[in-house]
Amino acid sequence: MPPDSANLPKHIAIIMDGNGRWAKKRGLPRIEGHRRGVESVRTAIDSARELGIHYLTLYAFSAENWQRPPDEVSALMEFARVLSPPRNQDPDQEPGPPACDRPHRGTAAGTSEGS
Repeated sequence: MPPDSANLPKHIAIIMDGNGRWAKKRGLPRIEGHRRGVESVRTAIDSARELGIHYLTLYAFSAENWQRPPDEVSALMEFARVLSPPRNQDPDQEPGPPACDRPHRGTAAGTSEGS
């Protein structure tokens, strides 16, 4: 039975942390952990939409992350790009961005200087 939407929050925030450690623990490259994290993000987006959650905030990259190896930072930026809808796309218009089955709104905040 679906949950009562009156009892659900309108906004959920998730701190994405530990993907690299998860991969290392399993003998996988850190970037594979980040790839699996993208799959989790897609699941979170779909689940939030299905439940009627109005806002989903994902904290996925901190200032300290700029200190990681350049190939890892590049991979993380590519994952963020893949999950973000094109700037000129109406998120309520089909088809959705390639990363998701259905459209979503995406916003990125921060600076490349790590401040």
